[in-house]
Amino acid sequence: MATISSLPNELLIAIFTYFAADIGAGRVTTTLSLVCKFFHGLIQSHGIDVLYTLLRGMGSMHKFLRFLRNRDVAQRRVYSLLLVVARNVDNNPVSNVAVLSIIQSILSTIDPSSLHTLFIRVSLPSNDETPVLQFSVPLPSLTDLHLSGLVAISHSAHAPHTPNLTRLQLSRLYELPKEHGDDFPRLIHNLAPNLTRLKLTIRTSQLTELRPVTEFLLAVKSYLADPEARRDPARIRRAAHAFPNSLEQIVACLVYDRNQALAAPYLSRLKKASDAIAEASLLRGEIEALVVVLPQDGQQDYVPPRSEVDRGEVVYLEGFVRSWMALNVGQQEPWYTAELTQY
Repeated sequence: MATISSLPNELLIAIFTYFAADIGAGRVTTTLSLVCKFFHGLIQSHGIDVLYTLLRGMGSMHKFLRFLRNRDVAQRRVYSLLLVVARNVDNNPVSNVAVLSIIQSILSTIDPSSLHTLFIRVSLPSNDETPVLQFSVPLPSLTDLHLSGLVAISHSAHAPHTPNLTRLQLSRLYELPKEHGDDFPRLIHNLAPNLTRLKLTIRTSQLTELRPVTEFLLAVKSYLADPEARRDPARIRRAAHAFPNSLEQIVACLVYDRNQALAAPYLSRLKKASDAIAEASLLRGEIEALVVVLPQDGQQDYVPPRSEVDRGEVVYLEGFVRSWMALNVGQQEPWYTAELTQY
């Protein structure tokens, strides 16, 4: 009587690879890999055990790095990677420099040509400057990047290391890096010249950081008012804004410090204008080009004040991981929601 072990190796590899994506159903190393020595050897020899990798804490990252270095390059293929360095995960103090160094080492040690999805959460003391991760190796297959608590750039001396990145989320920021705060679109061009969707979640004390978003709004309004636009939807990509021409949507989740007297009316007007644009876009059957959300305490996209303990960090991190896991199995979670989170 034929058994599953009698199937061709190529078919078993395809089955195991499909199963590995659903981490919610259990890691392949603790399920299929334990069935028998043959399964274990097949999974390990083809690198299926690291295709979808979640690492929490510096200790796990260092252990994973040592593990990778003892493997052949063909066994280092990581399709989707999630890295977490947070105060509720790492008990010992850790610096931005150490965090960025281990992340760069991991990205340089895996097979970078295979990486399609990358999620990174860095939650360090909020009085530190926003960490900037510099991609030191090309990631030509990367299409989805979610950076929480940090931003990333390609080395300026080289072509963009992530030329095929189309969906970018920058979340839980308190400020843009000083060297990029005055020219946010340039950072986007450097990182993702072919970007189609961008989400920015920030607690800002400098309204000037939002000027590019306002300019994008004006460009979209001009596009919607153009009678030729219905016959040529691609005109939105050629509208007068500083972001890449490929950009189709910005989701801006904006929180402001209460001591900024001008912020409330400015953001209120910005949201009202974006709501009108969203309504007009939906009536035309098009994607909402600009969505402005003003999240409140208890919502997933709320960024607490620097001086407050982040009571929602644990719940936020659960949502961050859940979003990564959903993407692995082909489910794109909404980029914004009004749902309140209990914590």
